Amino acid sequence: MGYIYYDYEFKTDEFKKKYLYFLQHIDEEIRLFYRKNASMLQILITYKKLFGMTPISLRSRSDKEAIEHRNFVLYLLVYFSKESFTSITEYFNVSEEFLQKMRDDDSLHTIYEEKTKLFFDLHREEYILNKKAQIALAEEISMTLRIECKKK
Repeated sequence: MGYIYYDYEFKTDEFKKKYLYFLQHIDEEIRLFYRKNASMLQILITYKKLFGMTPISLRSRSDKEAIEHRNFVLYLLVYFSKESFTSITEYFNVSEEFLQKMRDDDSLHTIYEEKTKLFFDLHREEYILNKKAQIALAEEISMTLRIECKKK
């Protein structure tokens, strides 16, 4: 659906403002979308695409590099997925206390800031295009309804 609206130009100020607001807050929008919708599988698939580390490697390897990757994935799962602590602990064999400590550790946001940005940038263009299509479609429906109301 999104590609139909790739070159779409908004016709009303109301929807131009909605789209501009979205673009100004894109990072928060993507992160919120992930928090509400992303499963562990989606995070792990994206992580493998981006960093080349398979879920099995994240679970089984114990070298320093794998531990660093695993900790970052745990951070992503704790902050940016809908996954329960129980599911995460079962898959990665970590305690819920460990995950709670991660959740309470605000310094992790700074430590993982660049990697987190890189992670979310992978889907940025697709997300922008889909959101633009949603707003454009809403504008077209709104304009059609206004025309229909004027006819009556």
